[in-house]
Amino acid sequence: MSFDRKQWRELYYIANREKMLNRNKQYNKENRDIINDRRRGNRTVENLSGRYSLTKKQWDDLFMSQGNKCGICKTTEAGHPHGWNTDHDHETNKVRGILCHECNLALGYYEKKLLPILEQMHKYLKGEQNENNHRLNSGSNGNTSKQPLL
Repeated sequence: MSFDRKQWRELYYIANREKMLNRNKQYNKENRDIINDRRRGNRTVENLSGRYSLTKKQWDDLFMSQGNKCGICKTTEAGHPHGWNTDHDHETNKVRGILCHECNLALGYYEKKLLPILEQMHKYLKGEQNENNHRLNSGSNGNTSKQPLL
């Protein structure tokens, strides 16, 4: 009976699972800094050059100009194992700054959910939302303002 490489690895893993887990755990413990640097570095360099046309030095300079802090809340903690977030305009891809994880999530929610609602609220308050507002407000009392009569 012959095994291909994948089948052999599966059988070896089943037979030596504990040994392999302990070996991996020990390696990760001894090389935590190397693993983190590699993970952060690769992710950052790929994203910077591909997505934002930004070099690592430009990113570092931008972060340093922010005082090595989040551009919004000024924390010095990234808040995520993958590190800091490069904030950018999703339409133009122009980089705006470096943010912690929490501020990046909040800003994304603001842009996608809250901003459109706030714009609609503003139109509503100005009387632009309801075309019938003008007709309603210019009734028999002579009030021609666009403000609701509440």
